[in-house]
Amino acid sequence: MPQEEEEQKQGPSLSDLTNIAQQARGSAAQEQLIKQVGTRAAIAIAGAGIGSFLGGLVLIASVVIMAVIIVVVLFGGGAGGAVGSAEAAVPITGGNNLVPGYCKLALGEEPPEEGEEDTCSAKLKSLFEAAGAWAKVPAGVLVGIAVIEGPHIFGYSDEEIDDYSKDVYTGSPNGINGEGIDPENREPNGCSAIGPMQMSVDYMEDYGFRPSDLDCGDVTDPPCAWCTYKTAVVEAGVTTYSPNPDVRNIRNAIYGAAWKLKCDSGAPSDECDRAQFTKYDYNDSDDAWEKEDEIEKAGTAYYGDCDKPIERFGSMTYCDKIWEVYLAVSDTGTGTPGGIGGNWPTSGQITQGPYNPSGTHYGDQASAVDINNDEGTPIFSTNGGLLLKDTDEYGGIYVAITGSSYITYYVHLKSYSSCIQSAENYTFVPEGEFLGLMGATGDTHGVNHLHYMIRDEENEVLPEQEFRNLLPNPSFNVGDEVSTSYKGVNCHP
Repeated sequence: MPQEEEEQKQGPSLSDLTNIAQQARGSAAQEQLIKQVGTRAAIAIAGAGIGSFLGGLVLIASVVIMAVIIVVVLFGGGAGGAVGSAEAAVPITGGNNLVPGYCKLALGEEPPEEGEEDTCSAKLKSLFEAAGAWAKVPAGVLVGIAVIEGPHIFGYSDEEIDDYSKDVYTGSPNGINGEGIDPENREPNGCSAIGPMQMSVDYMEDYGFRPSDLDCGDVTDPPCAWCTYKTAVVEAGVTTYSPNPDVRNIRNAIYGAAWKLKCDSGAPSDECDRAQFTKYDYNDSDDAWEKEDEIEKAGTAYYGDCDKPIERFGSMTYCDKIWEVYLAVSDTGTGTPGGIGGNWPTSGQITQGPYNPSGTHYGDQASAVDINNDEGTPIFSTNGGLLLKDTDEYGGIYVAITGSSYITYYVHLKSYSSCIQSAENYTFVPEGEFLGLMGATGDTHGVNHLHYMIRDEENEVLPEQEFRNLLPNPSFNVGDEVSTSYKGVNCHP
């Protein structure tokens, strides 16, 4: 294996930094990356409390917009063998992965056997996972709601999911009645619920529901859930196009349902108001939802009752069914804490470990390991979460993935895989996905290697033992040969 290159730390001067204010109401992630002097990293994430990254300089620009303080944190301190200056990870933790064949399991059918084609829509899977990652609602819970409210969507192809999730409106100016609408559940029922996730609308909304149409048992004035949560796709940074997203659009409905479920599950009111969430589970550290807690709270608020059985599900209540589906379709990863899979991201030789004062892994670079191998060696994600891809100021190609409690970084790639190349930032990437090929881009002195770094969800360096405990072999040594068993999920080497 090639010897590890010598790396030098350097940081930009204060005059290199530019104040940026993101003009959005508490959006958790903007699609458009903000470009900085000498850097092409995404650095402006509104009101998300991003910790300082790579040491160096931190600049905070605060602007009051719509009575919301928008905080932008700029980062400095590039280093060879690491991510360059002014790079940030999106501080959004990842939802649970969904297992292959999730649509079959959700409907109580047999999943495909090994080697058989998985006919479940990958686009729908990604929507559930991305919305769950944003709102910190397990994707399996969203699938459970859809099984009850709109099971037909599990039979749609990728093309149909795309068609019924389009962000193109040719109808009324407010966005309703344009393109991108699911042809099923297009009309409100007697309780004013409509769309693939059956969210209630108001008489004043342009969905054709009038007071004379009300037929909802003892309910005489159904609440308008969509009035509160319809801007979820805007708050999540998925789109800024429509001022009034249509509830019959599959993407809009899933994001709106995720926001509602989160707020009904016991999330703090200030987080709900800002649409920025810090935890999956506020009661303990397991990052999971419990049936007697979050499921019961959110399910009861969504449906109105979790005591009476639903006839088509036998003796099961609304919450029973959500719980059954959640357990059936969720893939929570393997082995290690915080959603980091118990596997190496690539194969090769470890040439530098963490907390190495004689090398370059110290200070803000301490919780990292370098793995050398030949150019073109495949690299895989060790956690499921939201994607941030970009190029640092030295030309280094990198990927960052936010997981349930940690952010993982994969730096100096030669190129992205086709899945990552075509994916937009802030879309969901599953554990074990093929990210790209090992290379020597950036400040590497021409040495092919992967700089693999893990930070906490606040983007802070980890203590050495915590970092080691997230790796398959915590007691590894420099010079050890390691290998990965990942093969890719949607893309393969």
